[in-house]
Amino acid sequence: MTVSLIGELIGALLITYVLTRSIRKLGEKKLTKRNSAVVAFLVVLALVLVITPFTFGLFHGLALYLPCLTLWLIIDLFKATKRQPPKDSESGFPCS
Repeated sequence: MTVSLIGELIGALLITYVLTRSIRKLGEKKLTKRNSAVVAFLVVLALVLVITPFTFGLFHGLALYLPCLTLWLIIDLFKATKRQPPKDSESGFPCS
């Protein structure tokens, strides 16, 4: 891997992180966490499909941004399906 490719991947990770988190936070007001993660993935993918033909070229843009988007989608879906403990048992002591 060349230094420029590593720089492009780090940049793509940061850009997709900011975009997916922003869209996901907006979507969680009306959607479940799982659905908002999928919507954020699809919206950012649509942005990539529209913008990258003018900047990198479509295939280079997809090769660069699609793995990053897939990574954030997997992380978001994993967090969404993870069971959260009830609010009452956060102290670790049973309620009496």
